[in-house]
Amino acid sequence: MPKMLSIAQITPSFFPFIGGIESYVFEISKELVARGHEVHVFAPEKVMNTKCGDKEEKICGIRIHRLPVWFELTYRAKWWPIFRKIVDSGFRFDIVNIQCHDHPHSLIATTAAKTRNMPVAITTYGPIATQSDYSNITTFFLNAYDHFVSRAIFRMADRVLIKFPTLRKWIKSHGISEEKISVAPSGIPKECLLPRTGESFRQNFDGKKVILYVGRISPQKGVQYLVEAMPKVINEVPEAILTIIGPDYIGFKKSLIRQVHRLRIDEKVVFMNPIFNLEREMEAYAGCDVFVMPSSFEGFSQSVHKAWTQKKRVVARDVGFLSTQIESWQNGILVEYGNAQAIADSIASILENSKMSRKMGMKGYRKAQNYTFDVLAKSLEKIFFSMGVEKA
Repeated sequence: MPKMLSIAQITPSFFPFIGGIESYVFEISKELVARGHEVHVFAPEKVMNTKCGDKEEKICGIRIHRLPVWFELTYRAKWWPIFRKIVDSGFRFDIVNIQCHDHPHSLIATTAAKTRNMPVAITTYGPIATQSDYSNITTFFLNAYDHFVSRAIFRMADRVLIKFPTLRKWIKSHGISEEKISVAPSGIPKECLLPRTGESFRQNFDGKKVILYVGRISPQKGVQYLVEAMPKVINEVPEAILTIIGPDYIGFKKSLIRQVHRLRIDEKVVFMNPIFNLEREMEAYAGCDVFVMPSSFEGFSQSVHKAWTQKKRVVARDVGFLSTQIESWQNGILVEYGNAQAIADSIASILENSKMSRKMGMKGYRKAQNYTFDVLAKSLEKIFFSMGVEKA
């Protein structure tokens, strides 16, 4: 048996804040604890002015340390005392895994860990400028950050963990050798693979064709283009209805509601609060007819893979990990970001062709089976040991 590792996860936010990064850190940490390792999560005490929980607590065996936020401009631009916590607190870890290279804490935490000679694995989702629909000026500065700051972080780290294989070329462009790069995708809880009926969710929609979106309500997620597509979908499939489920951290929901009013589709769009219970969430996936993820960027998209576990058809943007997972018209349909017409055409095609839809759902299910957190935790454990941590 391998020795027990002491692992620090440094993350820009954490449970109960909802998002792909937060879910990944929580679920992978829970599985690492189940495998006998000691896992500490260090995160800001609040995110976007929302308090996340107690400063010190233990959930599912994970030791959580929430630190005060000294300054917060945006989700990415915030300042919290992670350097002091690592250097001055006396903690000594076998592995320090820093989530997201593109936050200020990444450079700070990497420097602190290397000061104390602790091995560092830095997780990246790729170039910052590709992660949203930025202006030319913003893109210039984000590319400059990656050229200078990200390069320094990658070179200091002992291992760079990429979320999908196509990022290898970008990492190597910073002078990082192949030996320092490992693929560590996100995943889904194994419980998601259990079949659900979806009846408790569908009873609210009385024979409608349900189009589902689950995720943060923000411009980055492209929900506005999904709403824009709805009049075109309704023209082809009158019984279609869109359900949007997720947290509204930045107040973007008001803009979407105005858009719905303007398009005169108030009875065709339903907004629901975020679902925190996995069983209820999976009922929603099981109860839909098609799942849509129109995001500007997705490192993995747990939502798409959860929809696949219920053999659902998906429409998603050709980006990130999804571009390597979805074979268009085989296990889903890939569309360009911001193309409402393409979104509408894809949804209508799925809803009107049940035979094709069933084949898509089955192929998606087979894909999702490979990405449960219990399997991914074993792979991540091997990566950590390969970084020079000795086995017992």
